[in-house]
Amino acid sequence: MKKSLLVILALGLIMATVFALLPASHSPVSAQGNLIQNPGFEEPDNDCAGAPDSWTSAGTSLGRSTDAHSGNCSAYIYGADSTYTQIVLIEAITLDRFVAYMRANESTARVEIRIRDSAGADLLVEPVVLTTNETTWEKNIVYLGTPGTAYDAVIKLEMIPEGGASNPEAWFDDILLEEKGGCFIATAAYGTPLAEEIEVLRQFRDEYLLTNPVGRLLVSLYYGSSPPLADYISKNEGLRAVTRMALEPITWLCSRITVPPSP
Repeated sequence: MKKSLLVILALGLIMATVFALLPASHSPVSAQGNLIQNPGFEEPDNDCAGAPDSWTSAGTSLGRSTDAHSGNCSAYIYGADSTYTQIVLIEAITLDRFVAYMRANESTARVEIRIRDSAGADLLVEPVVLTTNETTWEKNIVYLGTPGTAYDAVIKLEMIPEGGASNPEAWFDDILLEEKGGCFIATAAYGTPLAEEIEVLRQFRDEYLLTNPVGRLLVSLYYGSSPPLADYISKNEGLRAVTRMALEPITWLCSRITVPPSP
């Protein structure tokens, strides 16, 4: 309980400080590249016929559809025995953003991600899963931290029929897995992602925030809003100095939590 309260206090103070310093509008910053190949199922360019490039299909009740969230094509699954899978290499000890657009008919559309080490062993207690049973396109998003021995990620798309369904179907589009890196605001304040203070904040994030639902929600909110704020801070030396001052007690608190004092 005490650790959860400290988590909320630390991130709350960061967010409150930054929002108080910034005006209402600011410029966006570019995102990291997508690790997923053919994320929109547009290739091969043959009117969405057949299996998509870069995805491994299993079963026979699947294909591509012209019912797409964006572009021309989407992945389409209409049998519970069928899946699409892709394996991508990932970096260890990063925060990743996982996004999928899905819709379903008489079923649940399900996207699963597993993190593995170089020997192929699962590193997460259970896979991270995104689902929907909405009939219109729905955006699903989650943030996950990669362990120190992370090597690759396995992304699987599948459809789970509802009981008594006569025509279960699921569509998938615009699958995204991107590395978000470290603390954007702290990096902007200190001018480098390698500062000792940033390593403390990273450790606090990985060891405490990403290991419980409350922490993961706070991290998700922080990473969703902090890039444009960090961009603004990085361009203003006065704000960088004030942010560094605001981060000092937070960094000290995080360091005391992650590395308890010697007896």
